[in-house]
Amino acid sequence: MKNRIKELIKKSKYTQKEVAEKLNIREASLTGWIKGTSIPRLDNAYKLAQLLECKIDDLIDKEKPPEKDKDDEEILEIIRSLDKKEKKLIKVLAKEIKILYTNDCCENNKQFKPRD
Repeated sequence: MKNRIKELIKKSKYTQKEVAEKLNIREASLTGWIKGTSIPRLDNAYKLAQLLECKIDDLIDKEKPPEKDKDDEEILEIIRSLDKKEKKLIKVLAKEIKILYTNDCCENNKQFKPRD
């Protein structure tokens, strides 16, 4: 949201101070929205969109969601096919692998490489 609000204000005829005054909010609140440390309430987002002559949707960054990892999907599919007992075993093994991975990486200060 932060990047879009900043861009839209720059394109408008208003300064940040004027936007804050017109929305009847503190300039610090607007700065928070611009920096991304806070988000406007819905009523303020509506007023901001009206002032900047855009849709509320335009205030939001439209980044693509992260792509699904094929390995993750394959692992989940395998796990879904297991019975309850097999799932418990996988859970125990996964915890052990995580412990081994963490210890090996931290102790040797290197990238973990599975053993063959």
